[in-house]
Amino acid sequence: MPVKRKSLLLALSFVLMLSAIAACAKPHIQQELPLSGENRSAASRPKVIMLLVDSLQSAAIDRLMQANKLPAIGFLIKNGVYKRDVISSFPTMSVTIDSSMLTGTYPDEHNIPGLLWFHPSERRIVNYGDGQRAVWQQGPVNLLTDTLMNLNQVHLSKRVRTLHEELHQAGFTSASINGLIYRGNVPHQLVFPNELLRLVMGSSRVNVMGPNLLGFGALSKVSPAPLPTGPAHA
Repeated sequence: MPVKRKSLLLALSFVLMLSAIAACAKPHIQQELPLSGENRSAASRPKVIMLLVDSLQSAAIDRLMQANKLPAIGFLIKNGVYKRDVISSFPTMSVTIDSSMLTGTYPDEHNIPGLLWFHPSERRIVNYGDGQRAVWQQGPVNLLTDTLMNLNQVHLSKRVRTLHEELHQAGFTSASINGLIYRGNVPHQLVFPNELLRLVMGSSRVNVMGPNLLGFGALSKVSPAPLPTGPAHA
């Protein structure tokens, strides 16, 4: 491959990656759904919030707690239960672990074995963003399609149900804010925030199924109200 062409492709790859990262800065505003009578009556039910802190281990928590650097987590520990001996599912990759947490199953059932895996029926490598080489090796269209569409809508097994799907069937509402695994029973649209992504994908939006409220970076926002950017703006 000529040097100039290779350099151009490499530059385009980095631009696409930066565009995807920049997408998190200015979220797309998703129209708020009016509360029905059933949802209004459900507003008084107790709420459950699950916070996911990726790669935070108990050794780091203990060390930072001793240095008084984790006031929020310290409050949760003081008023809740802290388990140090929890064993992760394997492999310890975000999409795999999140799939296990949201479905209650292991990879042999939910079918998300890692960030990078071989799809036997399609005879190709699936990559959800395993470093910069993903853009170069898989191409931006395959990478974005697998990450934004196939991960939740195709690859995550239909034989298992997510927590959002279970809650919806039981009459509860749920939300996902920037969660990697979010499949649910409610239709949403992910809207691409800039022309480069629209050009690469050949469309300005994709249809997905998620929980009642879906926030996914710049592609989908749960409320048109501006979000606080720090403690002074809360």
